[in-house]
Amino acid sequence: MIRKDIQKMVWSGLRCVDLSECVTDTLLINVITTYDTKYEQQMWDMPVKVIKNEFRSKIEPYYLPPTMKITKKDLFGGLYSPEKHILGQVISYIEPLNRLPQLCKISLWYKNIGEICPSVYENRDPENEKDRLEMDRELDELGFGFIMRTHSKYYFQPDQRDAFETDIMETFKTSKKVRSFEDTVSERLSEKEIESNRQQVEKHRKDTAKYFGCFLSG
Repeated sequence: MIRKDIQKMVWSGLRCVDLSECVTDTLLINVITTYDTKYEQQMWDMPVKVIKNEFRSKIEPYYLPPTMKITKKDLFGGLYSPEKHILGQVISYIEPLNRLPQLCKISLWYKNIGEICPSVYENRDPENEKDRLEMDRELDELGFGFIMRTHSKYYFQPDQRDAFETDIMETFKTSKKVRSFEDTVSERLSEKEIESNRQQVEKHRKDTAKYFGCFLSG
């Protein structure tokens, strides 16, 4: 091997190695998307990538695209959001594109989280309340607390969505034609049921603001 070839390998070697597998986890998820008006639900399985928890604090958010982070106007750089990163990959799979303005709900089920975080489920019973709380706590410590934050269900009706769901809608240009929840159920639900839903939505919005802190306090 001549010296010129050796020098070339020295300087180009890393460019030939796919480092993404070293810094990302691959999650297998089941997706159900629900639409307003005429479109039927869609359901499929897919792999999605998220940055490993140990690398998230080492990545400068300024260089991340808006599809992977949440930002606030008066804060520099933003914050990497695995939750938003996953939803962006899901939304990119929706076809045909004319469904996007009618997207009113996304439901996710994480099929291999036990393989990614095996310690969470070892010697624990998900039906036991104490074990369930411990599992949620450890998932959060490992960087996957967002899975239980909303039970992986996201609503985009104007009177249902929170600040995070609004950020998703605005970033990915979806749900522009979705009607309000109350407009679609006013004939089926009593006033008492509608008021109960309003209270649940308000609590959900407060919980979301608390979870994201200053980044989505609006």
